[in-house]
Amino acid sequence: LPVKTLPSGGEVGLCQICQTKVTPGEEYVECLECQQVHHSECWAEVGGCGTYGCKQAPIIDKPNAPSAQPTSAWGDNKECPICRRTIKAVALRCRYCKTDFESADPMSRRELRARRRAKQEVNQLKTVTVVVFIFSLFGCTSPFMLLAAAFYLYPKREEIARSGPLFAILIYLSLAISALFTLLIGGALIFQAVSS
Repeated sequence: LPVKTLPSGGEVGLCQICQTKVTPGEEYVECLECQQVHHSECWAEVGGCGTYGCKQAPIIDKPNAPSAQPTSAWGDNKECPICRRTIKAVALRCRYCKTDFESADPMSRRELRARRRAKQEVNQLKTVTVVVFIFSLFGCTSPFMLLAAAFYLYPKREEIARSGPLFAILIYLSLAISALFTLLIGGALIFQAVSS
């Protein structure tokens, strides 16, 4: 394409790529197909016309295969990992053995067991967190709950926090409350020993 320089006082319009005016002294080109104006730098950077649908617009190579293959489609089937019977690929529950699945993706029996085991462990941690918090509210059990919260729950705080912020907060509250009660009980015992 022939590169032109806009003379002073001249006006040709907006560049279709950067959407700014072509000012006097700037080099520009006119598309041979659509006659739209472009800065010569913009044309070179893009590799062609910036007007949608123009034959001079650059051709973008698109990959033939989609980036994410669908795992199932309408009418597809999968095998239940428990009873081994054929069910719909999108099913979240086996119609035969009533097994629930977290996702519609096909999984092996080993994967299903691993997911169930992980879910059980998280539920146990949640239960222990609540129990430790409740028992940290009682003065006589608070020293033991301080140990449980500090040495059992605190190291697992990231796992517990994935269950929700409430459980993470309960860990810190258990630590704080049981530490406070332990200090009060310890202080009272020391005061009693000193005063007698």
